[in-house]
Amino acid sequence: VEEIFQMVGRYDGLHATVDLECGRVVLHLPEELAFHFDIDPAVKEHLIRGLDEIALTLTHAASIASFESHHDAQLPR
Repeated sequence: VEEIFQMVGRYDGLHATVDLECGRVVLHLPEELAFHFDIDPAVKEHLIRGLDEIALTLTHAASIASFESHHDAQLPR
């Protein structure tokens, strides 16, 4: 990470590509520099699918609705 920050400071208008699938950041300089990184598989999947915590919760909407329906039916009136 420190090396990436140093490159950003040295090269005005630096372009970079982040490849989540491969866990790689590529700095596009006269020579491309690639840096590999590790990321939690669940976090990676959420980022790739564009899921924030609300969207992730909504992927379970049918299960939530089913639970609420059964739970509400068991409450005393």
